[in-house]
Parts: sequence; structure tokens; C-alpha cells
Amino acid sequence: MPFESVLEKGMGADVWLFRYNAPNDITASQLLSEKQGYGRFAAFKTGELYGCNTATTPFYEETPFHPDLLLRDFMAILYPQLGLGEPRYFKKLKR
Repeated sequence: MPFESVLEKGMGADVWLFRYNAPNDITASQLLSEKQGYGRFAAFKTGELYGCNTATTPFYEETPFHPDLLLRDFMAILYPQLGLGEPRYFKKLKR
């Protein structure tokens, strides 16, 4: 999808989860340096950015056989009051 379409549909989302493949974890400022428009997303403004580095986590190896682990990540991120602890695959991006 063109960036403008994604921005239109998702700019009000409270949380942004995405996958990437890199030797090191990325930061919010690195993400913003890739495209300034990311700063317009509500989740970016509030810091609710979660990335899954597929180079350092077994995301593709585990989730096809254990969707429950991925669902647990989503619940841990979206409902922290449940006390599920840290997500397995996604990490909150540092500024």
C-alpha cells in the first residue's frame, strides 16, 4: 500500500506493531529517520511502538505452530493489566 493510504487508515491507532529484520534492535528515532511521516501516527507520538526483530527472535519458526504464543504477545501489549509479563517476540522501541 502507498504510505498515504496506510497513514489515512492507521494514523489514529493506539499501538503499532511491526516486524523487521536487522542485526540490531531499532529505535523510534531510527524509524523516524527512514520516513518522517511516521511521526504523524498517534502510536508514534505516544511511544506505543513494538517491533519484532525476526533476525533475533524465532518468530517465523514458532508462530505457525504456536499461535497461542503470538496471541499472548498481543494480550501482554494491549492489556498490560493482565500481568502476563514481557512479550516473547515484540519489544517496545526505545526513543
